[in-house]
Amino acid sequence: AVLIERAVARGGDRMQLLAALEGRRLHERERRAEILLLQATLGELIKDGPVVCHGVAADLLNLVAGEVRRIAVVAPYRCRRAALEEDLKLYGAEARVFLNEHDRARRRWCMYLFNSRAGLPLGYDLAVNPSEMGLDAALAATCAMIRETRSSSADNRTSVTDFVLATSIRA
Repeated sequence: AVLIERAVARGGDRMQLLAALEGRRLHERERRAEILLLQATLGELIKDGPVVCHGVAADLLNLVAGEVRRIAVVAPYRCRRAALEEDLKLYGAEARVFLNEHDRARRRWCMYLFNSRAGLPLGYDLAVNPSEMGLDAALAATCAMIRETRSSSADNRTSVTDFVLATSIRA
């Protein structure tokens, strides 16, 4: 919500921004402009301090590997399906269709955003599977990586500032 509000304040159209984030079909030029505006806005939001972004927001930070820390949280199909049953009360074919559509939309978004046929962004620093390694171990690994990263945060702020400027100009 904060990202959208700030991007609107920078001149973006709320409906177009939401459509771009949700991966809905827009004319290529409109979608690209809205994504660039979202990227510049997000960069502006994070440049002054340590921030954790997840989901679509994290995808928007397509900085060079090492400038931000990328953590992929993965869950096996069975865990995702169990969560659907518990949280949304979706069972059987309905749950399978929901997961397949979600995964397909995610691949399309990544293919578009990262200009990749594989549909997967590159450069993850850490991939955790809390269902396999336990939540405590996943958090410990993540915290260790963040502590290690803090020493180089001044250099990272410069590259984020450059990212904000470049995407603002392109938008």
